[in-house]
Amino acid sequence: MANASKMILNIILFVLISQGYSYCTIKNLRVRQVKTGATVKNKPEWKVTITNTCPSPCVIQMVYLKCVGFQTVEPVPTLLLAVSPSTGTCLLAYGQPISANGVVTFKYAWDNAIPLLPNAGLVLNC
Repeated sequence: MANASKMILNIILFVLISQGYSYCTIKNLRVRQVKTGATVKNKPEWKVTITNTCPSPCVIQMVYLKCVGFQTVEPVPTLLLAVSPSTGTCLLAYGQPISANGVVTFKYAWDNAIPLLPNAGLVLNC
């Protein structure tokens, strides 16, 4: 009985240690917004870079951003950002996987940077 308990604890410990370096969550998505210096219809243009900082081979797909009030006078292709004003969420890259160290970028133009916060996503291969 004691040997069985010890074996189970060793297995749990091994699993926790082996996954410790590859654990990844939606918090591993980094969002950076910078002004490009250009203007579109008298609004400053913003470049958004979203990076998956997870270690390889972790992939994140079906990424949703909280994007309440997102507006732009410069069209953003829906393949890059599908905006749902009724829910205040945006689907990134049409839900396609973003590999470890992968980057998705797009530009929009509005008076101020709109907060874009990772809200949900599916982590795979970790």
